[in-house]
Amino acid sequence: MTQGNDPGGVKCCGAKNRYNRPCGGDEEFPRGVVENHRSPVGYQSGEIDILRVCIRREKSVVGGDPRLNLHPVVPRALDKLPKIVQESLAKVLGYPYQYPDLDAFTKCLMAVQIKQGRIGFIGEDPIESRRQFDAQTLAILNKATQIESVEDIRLPLQSGTVFARHYHPAPNKKLPMILFYHGGGFVVGGLDTHDEVCRLIAKYAKVQVLSIDYPLAPEASPQLLIKSCEDALAWVYQNRRQLKIYKNRIAVAGDSAAEIS
Repeated sequence: MTQGNDPGGVKCCGAKNRYNRPCGGDEEFPRGVVENHRSPVGYQSGEIDILRVCIRREKSVVGGDPRLNLHPVVPRALDKLPKIVQESLAKVLGYPYQYPDLDAFTKCLMAVQIKQGRIGFIGEDPIESRRQFDAQTLAILNKATQIESVEDIRLPLQSGTVFARHYHPAPNKKLPMILFYHGGGFVVGGLDTHDEVCRLIAKYAKVQVLSIDYPLAPEASPQLLIKSCEDALAWVYQNRRQLKIYKNRIAVAGDSAAEIS
C-alpha cells in the first residue's frame, strides 16, 4: 500500500472502500477513508502512512464536519498494531504525557484526539457530547462477545422508570449478580457504550450483569441520579429470586463517574 500523489486519496491493494467497491489496485479511497485494510503479512510501513492520512484528513469526511469522531478504520487498525509500534506512533503524533503504565493503544487514541484539537469528551452541548462519545466508543468495537442471554428490560423504580440490560452467560444456572453503572462524567454514556464491557465481565467472571441506564446530567439533578442508582440496587435485591441470584451474592461495579457515585 502506498500513499497516492493526490493528498485527497490513498492507494489501495484490493480491499473494498466505504462504497463497497473493490479498488482493483489503482482506485483511490476518497479523503483517507479506508475499510478493512489489512495485508496478509501484517501491518507494513505503508499502512502506517494510511493511518496518518486517515487521522490527518478525518475531519473532512462526511460533509466536512470538524467535530466528527474517528472513522472506525483508525482505532481498529491501531488496535491491531504491535505495542511497540503503538508507542512509537503515539510519540510521532505528539502524545504529551508521561504515563509509562498507560496502555499504548489508549495513548494512540488520546494522541489522535489531541491532534484534532479535541481534549475531553464533554462539551458545552450535552446532546452533541453524547453523540460524539457514542460514535467514538462504538467505532472501536468490531464483533460483540457472545453471551447466551442479553435482554433489555425496564425497572419500575420509586424514583422513576429506567432502562437496563441484563446479561446472563448461563440462563439455566444460578449465578452471582453484578450491578454495573457506566462512566461518562454523569453526562454521557449508556447501555450501548459499555455493552462490550458488560459482556466481557459476564463471560469471564461467570456472573450475571445488570447494566443500569441511569438518568444523566444536566437534565437530571444529582439527587435523582444517585437515587436512581440506589433504587436499582434495591430492585435487584427485591427480585433476587426471580433473577436466580446465587446465594444472594450481589456486587456493584462501574468505571469513572460510577466509581464516585
